[in-house]
Amino acid sequence: MLPEPPIFKETHIDGFGDVEFLDGPTEKLWKQWYDQIAAEGWSSDDVSMRTTTPILPSTRCVFARRKDTGDFLGTVTWNEYDGYTFIGIFLVLAEMRGKASKALEPRLVSQLTPEEFEKLLEFDRFVTGRDRSQFLRLHYGLEVTEGAVLFGDDRKVVAVASVGPTDRPEDHNWKVAPIYANNLETAATLAIIVANWAGAQDEKARILLPILDDTRGAEELATVLKKHIVPHVVGITLYNGDYSNPIRLEHLYVPHNNSGHFDA
Repeated sequence: MLPEPPIFKETHIDGFGDVEFLDGPTEKLWKQWYDQIAAEGWSSDDVSMRTTTPILPSTRCVFARRKDTGDFLGTVTWNEYDGYTFIGIFLVLAEMRGKASKALEPRLVSQLTPEEFEKLLEFDRFVTGRDRSQFLRLHYGLEVTEGAVLFGDDRKVVAVASVGPTDRPEDHNWKVAPIYANNLETAATLAIIVANWAGAQDEKARILLPILDDTRGAEELATVLKKHIVPHVVGITLYNGDYSNPIRLEHLYVPHNNSGHFDA
């Protein structure tokens, strides 16, 4: 009997009720995993794969299941060997496909309701440790700036990015800043949205990302983009004494770096 795996996330999906995400399998989930793959009719996989995968020591997996019945809803299953990770199975129950597509919903800041904008301000306070409300109302009130947010399944903002020009229109430089997010995927999603908005305003737009050392952006975003960017040192922050910055570095991909209300 397999031990009960830890639950790392819970959510609610209409038509399926409460859903649990498990860091590992149960015997029931492996059985339903086997049957579901067989029902898909994939010719690239066979009985050998379905039989050996659950017992191979190299197998890793996460599952989504109904909380009330424990039944299979989806999985990502992969194997790690020879220094590689091979993701072999990405499967969601057919009748569930598309049901959770709005769990992370992107929106332009200019399209937010007053109540939704307050949630943006709340998220900014959470990340920066400061109340920048007055500054942000002015910032997003400018015609030349735009932003994008992602709403989580609890309708709270979980990521934000902004963009605006840095120079004269003929210079075509647009700075994407800040980007506050909980992971690289959401950071990249919003960066693309606001960069596309800048491109719609200026077909020659050149996108600038002021990434700060010792932040998550330097660890993850700069690593992903290193083949596509030309790095330049653009500034150094000096302090005249000890300073403990309250910003949550684990959410900081790109700092705002606006002296109107400093963040990092």
